[in-house]
Amino acid sequence: MNASLLASANRLPPLLCVLCAREKRRPVPMSVIAKRAGMSIQRAVWIYGQEWWDTVPISEVDRFMGACGVDQRNLRHHLRYLRTTIRADIPLAHVELLRRSTAKRMAERLQELLTKMNQ
Repeated sequence: MNASLLASANRLPPLLCVLCAREKRRPVPMSVIAKRAGMSIQRAVWIYGQEWWDTVPISEVDRFMGACGVDQRNLRHHLRYLRTTIRADIPLAHVELLRRSTAKRMAERLQELLTKMNQ
């Protein structure tokens, strides 16, 4: 059971999960994600920094994804949204509201992650 949940979660790695976290087309700050997940901000940032969910305990994977608004029922919706916006070269609408330095770091990590996912 845990292996199938982890395989499903790895379809939307932590970075992409955070990119899906939005309210009214605005990004959800990491402090809010941490509070919703019931974990410290440091732990949430550590999870966000992981490339895949493999090193994160299953209980935290579920809580973190839930705090980002992602669950098994809407995972396909989020994947379709990301795939469509990335293929169309449309910037993620809510990401452009981030500070430039944060958006630049996210864009770099996103490119690296997409390259690894397509290999």
